Amino acid sequence: MSWVLEGEALRDPARAGGKAAALARLAEVAPVPPFLVLPADAFEDGVLRAGAVQELDALPPAEHYAVRSSGTGEDGAAMAHAGQFLSLLGVVRADVAGAAARVHASGAGAAAYRAALGAAGGAAGGVAMAVIVQRQFGPARPGPPSPRTRPRETAAASGWRPSRGSRMR
Repeated sequence: MSWVLEGEALRDPARAGGKAAALARLAEVAPVPPFLVLPADAFEDGVLRAGAVQELDALPPAEHYAVRSSGTGEDGAAMAHAGQFLSLLGVVRADVAGAAARVHASGAGAAAYRAALGAAGGAAGGVAMAVIVQRQFGPARPGPPSPRTRPRETAAASGWRPSRGSRMR
C-alpha cells in the first residue's frame, strides 16, 4: 500500500486537503515544484507510519523541502485557517518525516479556532490534516516577479501574462 496520494485522490480536498488539491489542479496547467502528499491516515497517534517513512526515503537527499499543512477545512470558501497550521521551510531529507509529524500535529489547534467561528467540531476541530512535501527552490533573482524579472520561458509555459495590476511599485 502506498501512503502517497496520486491521481483523483490527490485532487480530492476531502482526502488531500484544500491546499494540496488546489496545488494538484495548478500542476495540471502550470509548472510547480515537484511535491507529494501524505494523507491524514498516513499518521497514527501523531507518528508517521513506517510505510510512509520508507516512501520518504526515496526523496533525493541533497534537496531542501517545504513541509506544509493541507487540512480538509483549510483554504475553503467558509474558512481559510490562515496562520493556524505549521509550515516548515528548508527541511533536509533526513528531517522530512519528523517535520511531517510536526505539521500534521498542528491540525489539533484548529478546534478552538473553529469553535470560536461556530464551525463543526471533532477530534481536530473538523480538520483532517494531510501534509505536502514539496521541493523548495531558492529565487533565481532577488525581488518580486514582474514582466522584467520573470523568465520568459516560465511565463509562457505557465500562461502568465502581465496585466494592468501585475507590476508592484
